[in-house]
Amino acid sequence: MLRVIHGPIAASQKTFDVRWKLDRFDLTVTGFLMNEDWRSRTEPIALPPPALSRRQVWLIVAGFPALYLLNSFTPWSMGLFRDGDQSWWPAFFVSVAVLHWMSVFAVVWTMRRNRQELRQIGFRMRVPGMLAYFVVVIAVGVGLVLLRQTWPPPESPLEPWAILYPVTLGQKIAWIGISLTAGFCEEFVYRGFAIRALQGRGFRTWQAVALASVSFTLLHGIAGVILFPVYFAFGLLFAGLFLWTKRLAPVMYAHALFDVLAVLAV
Repeated sequence: MLRVIHGPIAASQKTFDVRWKLDRFDLTVTGFLMNEDWRSRTEPIALPPPALSRRQVWLIVAGFPALYLLNSFTPWSMGLFRDGDQSWWPAFFVSVAVLHWMSVFAVVWTMRRNRQELRQIGFRMRVPGMLAYFVVVIAVGVGLVLLRQTWPPPESPLEPWAILYPVTLGQKIAWIGISLTAGFCEEFVYRGFAIRALQGRGFRTWQAVALASVSFTLLHGIAGVILFPVYFAFGLLFAGLFLWTKRLAPVMYAHALFDVLAVLAV
């Protein structure tokens, strides 16, 4: 009798183990592409927003956009946009990339100093996922560069955007790196950190999204001021995707691929 009962139980347990392993494999593959660990997909309870001081939050949410605005008055920015001198193109985007990574470092340092987890801002980075992010965006970018080298676009970009567009092959390859940096850093700071940190300070979700979108708009410098509605709308769009998925990976992919397509596909 015991053997008769034990047999179905053992078979059922074996079936459960196989299904669990398949589910785990599916989560692992999905996590690889979406830049996160499979265990984070199974967390039943949402993590609370980070507990940071008002000063720490506003130094990042308001301080860095102020630095980007100041960067708009540097020689490389004025030379590129005011004078239309394309030779300033590399210096301008290097300065933006430096500010981007400085803001990421400031967020990580602030979170670690206060014993907060990066998962609290929707960041569940793993090395395979990071590699997937780079491989996918680089592959799309290189494909578009090769496509446009073979079949050039029929018309040049419209003013006043033409000065921002890469001209040489080297600049087009560099734009892929710029898109990777923008997708990662801007979403990390102005979607994940800004929204969640403001929620942690007691702001309602719509208030946190609005303030974070203003910060995101102003990080684009004078262009953000002139085209405020456009950048603000994109901020709301990416914020909606972040709140819907509760993860930064999909927003990073969307942002980086949009930047690549918007420039290299035209």
